[in-house]
Amino acid sequence: MAITGTDILAGIRCGEAVSHEHMAVAPLIQREEEPEGLDYLVLREAFEADVLRVTECSESGTVPELAVRNTGKLPVLILDGEELAGAKQNRVVNTSVLIPPETKLIVPVSCTEAGRWNYRSASFADSDLIMSSTIRAKKSRSVSENLNTSSSFRSNQGEVWSEIEREADACGVRSPTGAMKDTYETHRAFMEEQTKRFGLVEGQAGCLVFLNGRPAGLELLSRPEKYALLHEKVLRSYAASILRRRHLATLRISQTDVEKRFSDVMHIHAACFPSVGMGDDCRLREATMVGSALRHEGETIHAAVFWLDANTQNGQANSGGNSGGRMSSYRERRGRIIFD
Repeated sequence: MAITGTDILAGIRCGEAVSHEHMAVAPLIQREEEPEGLDYLVLREAFEADVLRVTECSESGTVPELAVRNTGKLPVLILDGEELAGAKQNRVVNTSVLIPPETKLIVPVSCTEAGRWNYRSASFADSDLIMSSTIRAKKSRSVSENLNTSSSFRSNQGEVWSEIEREADACGVRSPTGAMKDTYETHRAFMEEQTKRFGLVEGQAGCLVFLNGRPAGLELLSRPEKYALLHEKVLRSYAASILRRRHLATLRISQTDVEKRFSDVMHIHAACFPSVGMGDDCRLREATMVGSALRHEGETIHAAVFWLDANTQNGQANSGGNSGGRMSSYRERRGRIIFD
């Protein structure tokens, strides 16, 4: 099945952009006549309600997979790039997943802490971080390529580790375990300074973000009240991409620029695959854009679209080869439900 950006952005309009230092953000606003769709919990809500438990798949663990159990009555949404901290090493989710109610699911992930493989806790917690939009774009590209070639939601783990290391080096951060989290926590004050001017507007369900005057990404959730819980966390993931680009000149953008980029997303095409959890995972790819949309019964639950820089456009993901040391134990498979 194929869809377009018009399907993904149905019922959404783009508001006026606000600029502050390196960032400009335009709100994506849900039209009032849109009916309410699927209800769900986001990661923070699920942990606070004590209905979500995330662990290694076994005592020995496996780098590219985690076990996620939802004991609640509502689905739980985990966003592409959201980080889970603890257990044997920190991970990010490879694609947005809706964990069905009262279900245990194996979820594909990428390691964000290359130098640790020992237990710090029995289970994972929400790190309150989302991977930078720059690395998410490259991870999204490699996941899409693997879906096309092997029906696998795995990423290029070697590329993820390399990009995390580049961010840390550019920021002057020396993490004892190579943890992405250490870089972002070290520079949290800068990231919050970049994002503090972008308050929510009524009906806002997402954002279109520019960094240094260039389009960076679009983020959309199906319910404004859920986006409100993630607004600051999402914006920090874009501010994280500025950490190694602070030397670049900040260019002004116009509302015409914003509307054009919104229109560009409306016209992209996507191929849909069965999701790891509930719904369909629709992969978006054009010459200058990449991303995904999690759809359930015709409703866009979460969409993330990224503009590629020149290096990413011209590079090769090498998703089948450069996998990093511990990835040799990887069993190529998509998420599967465990009934017990």
